[in-house]
Amino acid sequence: MKVEICNLGVIQKAHIDLKPLTVFIGSNGTGKTWTAYTLASILGKHGFERYLEAYINDKTREKYAFLYNAIEQFFEIGNSQINLISLTEEYLGKYINDVSNLAPSWLSSFLDTERVNFNNLEVSFNLDESKRIIVERIKKYSLDRRISLGSQLSLQTLKQEDGEDIYFYRVLEGETSSLKLPNVLKKIVSKFFSETIFSIFHECLYSYVYIFP
Repeated sequence: MKVEICNLGVIQKAHIDLKPLTVFIGSNGTGKTWTAYTLASILGKHGFERYLEAYINDKTREKYAFLYNAIEQFFEIGNSQINLISLTEEYLGKYINDVSNLAPSWLSSFLDTERVNFNNLEVSFNLDESKRIIVERIKKYSLDRRISLGSQLSLQTLKQEDGEDIYFYRVLEGETSSLKLPNVLKKIVSKFFSETIFSIFHECLYSYVYIFP
């Protein structure tokens, strides 16, 4: 995975070939720590959580029409099916670069410094060489998750190992089995869909991110 970082402290421009183990070596004050923490903030849990919050509040650059269409179908017929492989090919690079686009807004607090602003920071990812590996991870990914919206209604998502598709469907109990979902639930359903897809993207890019000083 190739990464380009511009305007990070003393670093005007850096090109990094990011590996499962990446080591930065250099003198004090050359930007090693800030570089490591910047990448960790984007690729780790922090970046995922901040991005999900921004997306739900309509503060991201990317809007993901496929999510909107899947949610509309879900409300219309009670289920949706998304091909994760074609989704990865089209959107994964856009996704992680949209996450990195938000990094300047959180990096001061993540680095616990108020003496520097990161307004001019730019971080861009090129996944051309690593996309095949990531696609294989997504194929191997399995998921069976349910959230309850009361005693008679649940939302469930299922992704089988080695499968390409992820399924979203509602589980209704008793006399409400033919009930159409009310629009008041749209925000909850939207978060469920986006959180599920974004977490798969994020985990399959880098499952675990650690910084060793």
